[in-house]
Amino acid sequence: MNGRMAQLGKPALFMLLTFVLGIMFLIPLLHYTAQFSQKRKLEIRRFDLMSNTQILFSNKKQHDFSYTSAFNNSTINQLAEGLVQSHRGQNGTIANGSIAAGNGSCPKNGSNLVGPLYVDQLVPKMQDVEKLMSIEFNGWVSKGGSWKPTECQARVKMALIIPFRNRSEQLSIFVRHMHPMLKRQNLDYRIFVVEQAGDTPFNRAMLFNIGYKEALKFDQYECFIFHDVDLIPEDDRNEYSCPTSPRHLSVAVDKFRYRLPYEAIFGGAGSFTREHFELINGFSNIFWGWGGEDDDLYRRIIAKGLKLTRPSRQLGRYKMVRIFHQSARPDPKRSEKLRDSGNRMAHDGLNSLKYSIENVTEHRLYTLVKADVKEALG
Repeated sequence: MNGRMAQLGKPALFMLLTFVLGIMFLIPLLHYTAQFSQKRKLEIRRFDLMSNTQILFSNKKQHDFSYTSAFNNSTINQLAEGLVQSHRGQNGTIANGSIAAGNGSCPKNGSNLVGPLYVDQLVPKMQDVEKLMSIEFNGWVSKGGSWKPTECQARVKMALIIPFRNRSEQLSIFVRHMHPMLKRQNLDYRIFVVEQAGDTPFNRAMLFNIGYKEALKFDQYECFIFHDVDLIPEDDRNEYSCPTSPRHLSVAVDKFRYRLPYEAIFGGAGSFTREHFELINGFSNIFWGWGGEDDDLYRRIIAKGLKLTRPSRQLGRYKMVRIFHQSARPDPKRSEKLRDSGNRMAHDGLNSLKYSIENVTEHRLYTLVKADVKEALG
């Protein structure tokens, strides 16, 4: 072997080694080129799907995709591959998933649902979200943050109520995520943001009660979702239509490692029918600052013999938006107040509510109710 190598001479040996090295370099290069080509095809397909989605909803004047400020791959996959497929009819043509119900009731579990959702926590400008979703810019959300299906009859009228103070960044994330999801569930809904005016200690529960009262001045809602602005659902199969009542929606929050902190918790996001919310006299009005009102609510439910239900941990997953998050000061008397929840329920709640409305403004993506509650504190 060594003799043969010597007979080749130095030039021939150099050429042979160069050829071998070239082959060794070419094999991985071809491999990576093939991978790049495949990925490029997927990106082109994904872009085509997005274009088809936009054309579809532009023609119908009802956009149904989640805006993200960065349009990252995870969101594009969710939009293009989930939503476009959900709007394809049996013959392969694009169609509105709600048409299947004709002019009757909308399907309970429509084909529009995506399932697991990507939660974009980048903060958009509210004006940018409005330009994508508001009917004033060829979107689908009507003034005041409302929508209802036109090609089938919504099974329920729902008011989503958010207690609010100094959380504008979280609110823009919330409405960007929620409007497409609520539309896919074929709900007749409106989003109410109840802002506590002045500098009185924050009273989350009272703002829920105020939102309930003020929502009924707009429409005869049958279902009420009481929702913190910093919780974003991760699955659109989690029903926001009061399938049972009372119902705790946010059962698996990332902050708590997607587990219930304790069995009696009823915080974050929950729903009631109008009948049941009035039966328990709403929330208590006496919890100022952080903590206590959710535990009091649970005790009211038990006192009236109602059964609290929950979705599965798979469907009831939520992410907590922790940016710009400053919790209110704890109520130092919350433990003492909880001792007589059952006795106090009859005269502390909807029937003892004291507040004054500073203004009610129908913004493009939500209805803002600004309320002064200092009378209740005095």
